[in-house]
Amino acid sequence: MKSSFLTVALILLTETILANGNRVGNGGDIIQCQGKSPQVLDFYETSRMIPESDEEPLQILKKVYQKLKERHPKLGEQYLKRADSILSEVEWSKAALKEIDDSEELFRIPKDCQLSQVAMRKIKKLPLSMNFMIDKSLWENLSSTQKAGLLSHEIIYEHFSKLGESNSRKAREFNAFLFSEDFKNSTPKQIRKVLEKFEISVD
Repeated sequence: MKSSFLTVALILLTETILANGNRVGNGGDIIQCQGKSPQVLDFYETSRMIPESDEEPLQILKKVYQKLKERHPKLGEQYLKRADSILSEVEWSKAALKEIDDSEELFRIPKDCQLSQVAMRKIKKLPLSMNFMIDKSLWENLSSTQKAGLLSHEIIYEHFSKLGESNSRKAREFNAFLFSEDFKNSTPKQIRKVLEKFEISVD
């Protein structure tokens, strides 16, 4: 009887730890429409032109952040450092991820499109667990540029959440801007205005 009680108590304790550990915060979304390639939500909802590239995702990401570093050395260097480590912090999930209601989409999802949770960031982790979880099958269906955009989304929102943002709207908009032709062709003055809009120090 005592042994059974201890077994039940251990099960309940384990469930409590699992419930409170690995709690999730922000999540990255993709949208898949019939007849079209899947896109990260950040790129889908922007009106800016996002050029595709066949280079490796990390190479694409670092080129974007290197360009940012030329305009904002401190922020660019911060993002470059996170780009170097982020994939080592990913747990690849074979199961679908639970939807995290934090995106507050700026549009009504079309009937022939589906929004899916592709990544999530853990705000409380179990010992030895990774910081991020990504749906492996959804990841493999993304182009190199979309993969780079997803990783960038997680890096930027990690930064913005520390600035007090409770949803991913600003992170998505800033992410799409950095990958856009507008960013490549922008002047230092235009970049300064964008950074001020997102309440990022321009010093």
